[in-house]
Amino acid sequence: FNGTDYLYWKTRVKFFQDSIDAWDIVETVYSQPIVNIDGHEVSKPKNKWYVNELSLYRSNAKAINSIIWALDKIEYNCVSHCVTAREIWHTL
Repeated sequence: FNGTDYLYWKTRVKFFQDSIDAWDIVETVYSQPIVNIDGHEVSKPKNKWYVNELSLYRSNAKAINSIIWALDKIEYNCVSHCVTAREIWHTL
């Protein structure tokens, strides 16, 4: 994607994400697992994640990767601060 023909680009990326089982995470709100320690919410250590938490993390990573690789440098710079695939998708 180089800023032109967004609808063409969007359709192709969505189909690709469907093929790698990553589109669902773009449509949902993903956040890394947290735990409550002494009344404070902190990120859960990755080695303590449940299987489903790790699966969601991997889906988000796949989706991010498939979007990032389909961008040129200008669009990448516009979304490089985003932490979820959904956030990237909506920023574009």
